Amino acid sequence: MQTNYLKVSSIHTLYYEDLGNRNATPIIYLHGGPGAGFTEMDKRFFDFDQHRVIFYDQRGSARSQPFGCIEENTTDDLVEDIHLLMDHLEIEKAILFGASWGTTLATVFAIRYPQKVDRLILRAFFAGNQKAISHYVNGGLSESYAKEWERFIRLVPKEYHQEVPNYYLSKLVEGSEEEQDIFAYEWVRYEISVFKKGIKEQEIDPIIRSFPYQSFARMGAHYLSNNCFLEMDYILHQIDRLENIPITLIHGEEDAICPIALAKELVHHLKNVTSYFVEGGHSDREPNIENKIMEVLKGII
Repeated sequence: MQTNYLKVSSIHTLYYEDLGNRNATPIIYLHGGPGAGFTEMDKRFFDFDQHRVIFYDQRGSARSQPFGCIEENTTDDLVEDIHLLMDHLEIEKAILFGASWGTTLATVFAIRYPQKVDRLILRAFFAGNQKAISHYVNGGLSESYAKEWERFIRLVPKEYHQEVPNYYLSKLVEGSEEEQDIFAYEWVRYEISVFKKGIKEQEIDPIIRSFPYQSFARMGAHYLSNNCFLEMDYILHQIDRLENIPITLIHGEEDAICPIALAKELVHHLKNVTSYFVEGGHSDREPNIENKIMEVLKGII
């Protein structure tokens, strides 16, 4: 295992791990959030005797430095970081495996640098457009998850109910230390309370405490309040750039965070996609989603 840090700007340094078989086509794992970082749990999908996988924490996330920094932190910056990491590790071409927000990042990278991408594996596609953002943090779940939505917006004054991520971001950046922690916890609690089909109340807090929820919240609010730093419907408008890249999509049929309709819209515009819509929500810990990921990865050995 190679564990290291890579300086990618005057401000940011990325934490990464390079694991597995050096003779295999490299897989770059792109975590979700934004801001969640990768975890030891993410490694369970891979056979390191067969796979080579590069895990890293995106700017401001988890072990990357400085923690929670939103300066010089846009989608363009994250795309270029993938390129810098590949150059640093002398990787000409890689498989990109993106989860949730990581699917957005993987797809945008493939649009910009199709020659650098062997294939895309997308788990829980997030379109990164206004439809996707509005569904998640601007009221799209207010009826189907009324209790969870009401808790999420209870700290937000009524005049900001159409700009929920903006208000959260203001508190996460400018609030007191106590306010920052409260708003970070509530941002992440909202996601965790809807991300897994049939999740129980007692499961929520231990999951939140198991990863750096402060960077998850700050990066999430930063990106979603800025339309993911992408032009309107950027991925769909640039879809032709992906026509020569094999794509595998795995998506939960009852995903509350990333609506299946937007995943199907992507599939509709692609000629080179193998899609699996399986029973489950957003979490990769749900059995059918977990099993399908492992099945797909075994197929690329």
